[in-house]
Amino acid sequence: MYVRIFLWGLISSFLFSSCASILNRKYTSVRIVTEEPGKIEVNGLTLKTRPEGIDLPVERQDKPLVIRYQTDSVDKTVTVDRINSFAWVANIFTNYGLGMLVDKKKPIRYGYPRSVVISTKPEDIVPPRFNPFVPEGSFYWHFSIPYLNNFHLQPLNEGVQNSTGFWGIATSFEYFHIRNRSVSLSIGGAIDFFLPVIAAVDYSGEWESSSTAYISLAYKHYYKRFNAGMGIHASHQFWNYNYSSFGDAPPPTRPTVSVSHWTTGPLLSVGWQLGRHTWTALTYKPGFFRSELPNAYEHVISLEFGTNITLR
Repeated sequence: MYVRIFLWGLISSFLFSSCASILNRKYTSVRIVTEEPGKIEVNGLTLKTRPEGIDLPVERQDKPLVIRYQTDSVDKTVTVDRINSFAWVANIFTNYGLGMLVDKKKPIRYGYPRSVVISTKPEDIVPPRFNPFVPEGSFYWHFSIPYLNNFHLQPLNEGVQNSTGFWGIATSFEYFHIRNRSVSLSIGGAIDFFLPVIAAVDYSGEWESSSTAYISLAYKHYYKRFNAGMGIHASHQFWNYNYSSFGDAPPPTRPTVSVSHWTTGPLLSVGWQLGRHTWTALTYKPGFFRSELPNAYEHVISLEFGTNITLR
């Protein structure tokens, strides 16, 4: 009997508890970013803004957050609507929504957008997940993985070789000489590994492989989440005809071959900011200029995923 009472009590406490009451604190953090340096007033607090934004703890309330933004030429007041917190909505999955009733009329159920961007223009705020106003003088270090790579190569005496595969590694340094415009120096490499996950593989018989190592210089323009760039690259292309006798493979039909050469050409890229420190980009590196085959067209197209660290 006591076990039954205990189980019913346990089930009832689970069904009628609220994730918002358990997980949410009284205050939540909001990052406020302004287009130009100035000061903001929030809940009686006056603070100076910084180029990277300021993180401000604000109380969860069932009303909009009012922010006053002032510069030498701008004095505007904007309102940020409160939103239902993730913890409150999560009750749908944890207790069939019954926990939502517990905090239905409590301010703990609410929150505000993680980031709020205030421009100097008359329109209202924009609530993105990152700072669209990258200030002049900013300096970033990037690490990225060219995850999906398409090769169109013309190794000497081997004709046209096409392949698509996965994996690579790259790093770059990016300097914003004016706001939202940057110069980027990159170095990296990509391969056409046939698996989308990293794994140990035993090859058997004959197979072909392509890879590249490159250095590039690009000029980029940022607009909100989107960026586009153009520049120049120098790439060392590799193509190999390989053989392994593992697993009683039949004898090779021809000798193994390893061919490499340098090529240069323009670089084009388009990117999309996924979050404050994460991004994805599609990069196109055609090669037109090489000494032994002057008119040979090649390219490497890569879909990259990366992250960045602010150095300044």
